[in-house]
Amino acid sequence: VVCSETTGQGYALNARNTSVAFADGATVSGPVRLTGGGRLELDLGEDSRVIAANAPGVLVYSADGQAIARVDDVVTTGTAAYGVQVFGAQDARAEATGTVRTGGALAHAVLARSAGSAAIDANELITTGDQAVGALASGGAGLVSVEANRVSTQGNFADGIFALNTGGDVRVSSGTVATRGVDSDGVQA
Repeated sequence: VVCSETTGQGYALNARNTSVAFADGATVSGPVRLTGGGRLELDLGEDSRVIAANAPGVLVYSADGQAIARVDDVVTTGTAAYGVQVFGAQDARAEATGTVRTGGALAHAVLARSAGSAAIDANELITTGDQAVGALASGGAGLVSVEANRVSTQGNFADGIFALNTGGDVRVSSGTVATRGVDSDGVQA
């Protein structure tokens, strides 16, 4: 499936069991959701933007395989309105080449979670709400990796980077991490 520009109520894109690529320069108004099984890959293209109000920007969920999201810019507002969420039973990978910005409590910029390996590779992550982590990665049996150039959080209890692995190694590489709120750590691994 190839998409160029879409607007409207509800989900801008709600696809199951297929990988999706957007044309470069796309502007998407509303959340993008890709769910199902197997290898699911969402590529929003270069110079693309997702804007979502009171909803997560991007969600890729594979119940039994790999989940991959490649985005450029994502902007969300509202409580629990994550910028990018990637869940994969085997592997989860989120790549953000532009800026992911969230403006709500519990609205993490990028989350990658898997029973296997989880990875986040991001340029710039900005959150302004309480308990809104910049990059949150968790895994079980494989490597958990976070690479971020710039991370900024402004809310209370809003860590810049949080990486957790219950059965493997954790690797964090970051440029600038700035937190301004109470009990907000720069990096927890």
